[in-house]
Amino acid sequence: MGSVGPFPVLERRHLRDPRDRVPFRPWSFTPPGFCVTCRWAMTSMGSPLDAGRRIAALIGKADDAPGVIRAYHGSPHSFSRFDASRIGTGEGAQSFGHGLYFAGSEDTADFYRRKLAEDGDAPERWARDYWAAQAQPGSFGSPEEAYDYLLSHIRSIRNAGPGSSYSPGLKKHYAAAEKWLLSQSPYTVPDPIRQGHMYEVEIGHPEQALLDLDSPIGDQPQAIQDALGSYGRAPWHFTLGQENWRGSNALSEIKDNLSGSAPDAARTLLERGIPGVRYFDGVSRPSGEGTRNYVMFPGTEDRISILRQYGLLPPLVGAGMMEEE
Repeated sequence: MGSVGPFPVLERRHLRDPRDRVPFRPWSFTPPGFCVTCRWAMTSMGSPLDAGRRIAALIGKADDAPGVIRAYHGSPHSFSRFDASRIGTGEGAQSFGHGLYFAGSEDTADFYRRKLAEDGDAPERWARDYWAAQAQPGSFGSPEEAYDYLLSHIRSIRNAGPGSSYSPGLKKHYAAAEKWLLSQSPYTVPDPIRQGHMYEVEIGHPEQALLDLDSPIGDQPQAIQDALGSYGRAPWHFTLGQENWRGSNALSEIKDNLSGSAPDAARTLLERGIPGVRYFDGVSRPSGEGTRNYVMFPGTEDRISILRQYGLLPPLVGAGMMEEE
């Protein structure tokens, strides 16, 4: 996101054309219940009628901008931007490629929000519940002493040397817990973390720029076929023929040629000009039509803008939780 002086330029829910982004100045009166653009129009135009005309014109222009993807993301965490270093700390399956996962369907994203928000192993929820238990009279008896103990315990595991029995995944979990703990006051245990968060996002790439895992390579845009090169052609051992060589097959072939490394496969495709993949979600997959999910490869974060966040927890800058189907 850009800035106007010290204040952020916030993305708008309604607009998709980057040329129409407008600054939201926090010192102005902002009626609740409206997106940033609506609030800007209502507080900066001369009359409600002028504001309505401006909003309608901008929304109409946005509807004609096909070069972006509107999608959703569900998470137990609150954050202000997506961070590729947190890939794998959500559901963790990464079944459709290595990257940041988004859903074209709000219901699909909300399923993961609810699923992961109810997960007692989520770092923030684990740290909060452990802290609360240690602050009870039968243990340390005060939030501050329990806080100090928990922080020391977390750091002892996170900083353990390479010869320790702690896995990289566990250390990453504890690092996330430590980051959350440091954002809290040590004198008061916060309320239980249950809500989770939804994010409406704008991905600054057209759908046609993504490798379609469900479609034959021959049916995909020429730019995709050219970028895949030899990977776009079925190998001799693929007995179903070129007409059935799909994006998922090409992705698997690239990964196999790179010693099974999904991160290396994502990097290879990005270097060839393919920023991510798309595939039908679980509801649409049986019929082969409907809404899709998207995986954006590491390195594309600067093209992903958060338009709207729903949730109750304060933002933790730099954190991100990527949910994978």
